[in-house]
Amino acid sequence: MNKEITVKQARNRATQLIKEINHHNYFYYSLDNPVISDNEYDILFKELKDIESQFLELISPDSPTQRIGAAPLKAFGTIIHKEPMLSLDNCMTDEDLRSFVVRVKKALNGLDICSFIVEPKMDGLAVELNYQNGAFINGSTRGDGVTGEDITMNLRTIYAIPLLIPVENVKSMPGPPMTLDVRGEVYIPIRTFEKINKQRVKDGFDAFANPRNTAAGSLRQLDPEITARRGLNFVCYGIANSKSLGLETQWDVMQLLKTWGLPVNPLSAICKDIDEIIEYYNEISSIRNELDYEIDGIVIKLNSLEAQSISGTTSRAPRWALAYKFPPARVFTKINKIVVQVGRTGILTPIAEMEPVEVGGVIVKRATLHNYDEVMRKDIRQGDTVIVQRAGDVIPAIVGPVLEKRPVNTIIFKMPGSCPVCGAGIVREAGEAAHRCNNPACPAQLKESLKHFVSRKAMNIDGIGEAVIDQLIEKNIIKDPSDLYHLDSEKLLGLERMGEKSVENLMNAIEKSRHVNAHSFLFALGIRHLGEKGARLLIEKFYDFNKIRTASFDTLMKIDGIGPEIAGSVVDFFSARDNIRMVDTFLSSGINLLYPYSAVKNKNSLSGMKVVLTGTLTNMARQDAKEIILNLGGEIMNSVSKNTDIVIYGQNSGSKLKKARDLGIRLMDENEFFDMAGAENL
Repeated sequence: MNKEITVKQARNRATQLIKEINHHNYFYYSLDNPVISDNEYDILFKELKDIESQFLELISPDSPTQRIGAAPLKAFGTIIHKEPMLSLDNCMTDEDLRSFVVRVKKALNGLDICSFIVEPKMDGLAVELNYQNGAFINGSTRGDGVTGEDITMNLRTIYAIPLLIPVENVKSMPGPPMTLDVRGEVYIPIRTFEKINKQRVKDGFDAFANPRNTAAGSLRQLDPEITARRGLNFVCYGIANSKSLGLETQWDVMQLLKTWGLPVNPLSAICKDIDEIIEYYNEISSIRNELDYEIDGIVIKLNSLEAQSISGTTSRAPRWALAYKFPPARVFTKINKIVVQVGRTGILTPIAEMEPVEVGGVIVKRATLHNYDEVMRKDIRQGDTVIVQRAGDVIPAIVGPVLEKRPVNTIIFKMPGSCPVCGAGIVREAGEAAHRCNNPACPAQLKESLKHFVSRKAMNIDGIGEAVIDQLIEKNIIKDPSDLYHLDSEKLLGLERMGEKSVENLMNAIEKSRHVNAHSFLFALGIRHLGEKGARLLIEKFYDFNKIRTASFDTLMKIDGIGPEIAGSVVDFFSARDNIRMVDTFLSSGINLLYPYSAVKNKNSLSGMKVVLTGTLTNMARQDAKEIILNLGGEIMNSVSKNTDIVIYGQNSGSKLKKARDLGIRLMDENEFFDMAGAENL
């Protein structure tokens, strides 16, 4: 940082950095969808820390350097950590590592460090497991470091996590204390991840982006059955308040965990000094691509628990530990062509088509260039040799061109004057980086709109994969999503790989989708900026789809949770003649919109009741039953407690049903539930 920077300049830059880092924290922690690499994030974070260290008066409580993560998602309950789950400070060079050791020695005031414990830095999701008398009682994400999301039921699906520590099997080591809070990382093995993606592509779904995001997303599923199918794994890295165990070193803690049946990383080791740490770092880096899990560096901790206690912590990280991160995996390749891809909302995205190259164990052929301004900023041209890295070690990203290798015949990118798919005009609205095709009937937009329309959270129509959609559009069978409800078997039998059974299943799925939750239908329309949560909010506020169609901008803006972008998009959508025609066609085609019973004050409402589902339902999928409960105004809970109002049970119900009986909670079998719900909601 420039030593001559003024306080005013520092304040302005710090404000900008805080805004940018908080933006990226939201995408990383809350959405599990990082948009920049870890390396780029670390550079921003270090710059902010440097400014605050020089201008202490600029440190504010809301600075990212003073916090750990993001607030827990509201879809889950919360658990308060008895001891904060802190993050780790990072270093990038051997010199940074030496500085860390010097700082630690100074803080210890002559106390012998003795040794360090080192281990691979797993790239997964940090969690805490809480045990009482050896039994696993609940678990949570890191959350904001103080409060995490309650993901107990999902953690119970991970076989690596013992639900009961077998105290009787413990020989020479002590048994677990009455209260034990274990910290660790949940991850997906690479081979499991590849198997999942292979099946998803075969089934017509998009492949998951990377193991880390998939693991995080799997732990945040509201249905534990989905989590159970993802093959998650778990490894411990410590215990909250380790000194209470009466042990002397972190190594002893890890061996004790191992004895209790809790998995620890077998590559963990003890190093005596900096030279051994650097040797370990180089060794782990050399075998990185041979491991069956993603790592992005190593973690270094003082081995002595007394030394850890004396060193203490900052507001966000322990002073006695450090993450020494690997450099991002980078390679060189050539851009053969820059093409423009059209998305569902008409956004034109430049895509670099490159000579295939392996980056961190993955073959990369294409990478997004995001938008025209980004291409110009980085000065990326067709024919350039470029540096490619997997951002966050997972998402292919072009860092920039290698100018010394630039040939004289490179082609400067220009955004086309018309849509490359339909030839319609292109617009760029003031204040936006995106260029858009202004033709709602553009085949590319139609293709992406159809994919969105039939997706699980929208109309949930099984059997319409990308290959079927391509054929429906190419053969001019479908011109907008409403045409799906006018398909016949004869037209579908004319498509490739569509036999009689496939056609029958697809027609049944389309017919079933005619009875749909109103918020799912609203979400399926693909209104720009309107997500599933916003669609549900509008339905709950208006209770009438037609009122949403005619709502003014000012009326929408009065709703808590609806901002100007959503309000403007909703008004614009329902003002367009083609959209009005399409929606009218839907509603005249027998689409039956189902509203929450809490909205219409039905006598069978579950409004405000806490409901638990247990056992196997024979008449419908569990997810469909959950939708009905939500429509009736109920709140779905994962476990039975004295606060539970109703337990709905199916076949092979186990401990939840027994506990409900013991607590005298109202029970309802599957048939009673369906009778209460009413046929129109099934």
